[in-house]
Amino acid sequence: MALSIVLVKPLRVGDYYAISHAHHIRETNMKHGTSMRPRNLTAKEVILYYAKEDSNGCWIWQSTISAQGYGRVYFRSKQMRAHRLSYEAFRKTINPKLELDHICRVRECVSPFHLREVTQRENTLCGESPAAKNAVKTHCLKGHEFTKKNTYWYTLRGKTSPHRACNICRVANVYAYRRRLKEKATLS
Repeated sequence: MALSIVLVKPLRVGDYYAISHAHHIRETNMKHGTSMRPRNLTAKEVILYYAKEDSNGCWIWQSTISAQGYGRVYFRSKQMRAHRLSYEAFRKTINPKLELDHICRVRECVSPFHLREVTQRENTLCGESPAAKNAVKTHCLKGHEFTKKNTYWYTLRGKTSPHRACNICRVANVYAYRRRLKEKATLS
């Protein structure tokens, strides 16, 4: 029997039968000393079985966490990220051209209400990676502003993502390099 839940408001632990059923299963397992998850649970019940709500409303994943910090789950003989399963179970199917972004910035969170679909670029720029930090820079290390005229765009060999450099600094580096070559040639 499939369980259907109609979401009218943000889901909170304890609000619906599926959640209390999943917690009942967990409590029963703890009482009997087993850590095995019962078979034949729906995707919603699996998520609710392993999630625990914190004070910020995040559903923190209590099972396997990957090296990157995301929850991992086996569902229907397939390993997948728990937040993706949660989003698809409670909201909608994920567009294959988009990624999920944690609005709460907590990677262990599997709350479908803390996730949104974004492009890869938007997801990268919202994060805390070096690419995100560099994208918000408006000046080079020497203080020159990145404008259309002063920005040189290039792609590294074998890479697809573009990089930028300050034209003023780049030209100055070329002249300095040529000057060093001339000095080296006159010394020889």
